[in-house]
Amino acid sequence: MTVEKLLEEYSQEYCQCLELAYGQGMMSEGGAEAIDKLFENIELSSRQCLEIGSGLGGTAYHLAESHNACVTGIEINDRMTQQARENAPINLREKLTFVTSVEPCWPFAAESFDVVFSKGVLTHVEDKKPVLKEALRVLKPGGHLVINDWLSSQSQWGEIMQYFCEVDDLTLFPMTKDQYQFELNEAGFTILSSTRQDEDYITYNLDIVERLKVEPVRSQFIDNFGDQEHRSHIEAFSLTAQAIRQGELNVVLFQCQKPQ
Repeated sequence: MTVEKLLEEYSQEYCQCLELAYGQGMMSEGGAEAIDKLFENIELSSRQCLEIGSGLGGTAYHLAESHNACVTGIEINDRMTQQARENAPINLREKLTFVTSVEPCWPFAAESFDVVFSKGVLTHVEDKKPVLKEALRVLKPGGHLVINDWLSSQSQWGEIMQYFCEVDDLTLFPMTKDQYQFELNEAGFTILSSTRQDEDYITYNLDIVERLKVEPVRSQFIDNFGDQEHRSHIEAFSLTAQAIRQGELNVVLFQCQKPQ
């Protein structure tokens, strides 16, 4: 998948739709609760953290405010990077940095970060090897890699997920948990834990469906994007919950460590 195709899929209008669904600055489900669960048993206070695919900055803002983390976000979409910078709370800006880069080698020195993380982003990347290798390079020895991602129960998406991709006009690449773990090990990481988060994400997606149906979000969405787009988003989030419930989609959290 090319950078151009991904930028096309995450248009400004689509990102605005997602903000109404997820909350301001957020680009994935679950809000603060889902973010906090990524880092259970990992210290963040005063740590240097790198977010892969920082989007509109909401996750970084939360970690800086609630966990006293210093967060650098790297993103291929310069429009999102600019928006994340502009909307960053003034009292948090000294803890936040947002960078645009489409190069395979990230603009950071080796062993710069204590934690590297990604939430629901790498499913958009077909070849994850270069990303994982860069994550290993920029992590300090003993540092943590935390990835939450959408995985497939088999090496291809099932019917519900294929239809979801059509409804939402997204390109997502299927990978099983075993395949993902192999890639992490091959990159040089030690996997500390791999946790299925399916039940949480069924709840998050069904909560979004209800959020989109009630005021004032319902009217805001329809006024800005139209009734058809409103129905399409409700269907997409409903399909996500259905795909998880039926086992086609697995949401998995990996906590990994770079060897000392």
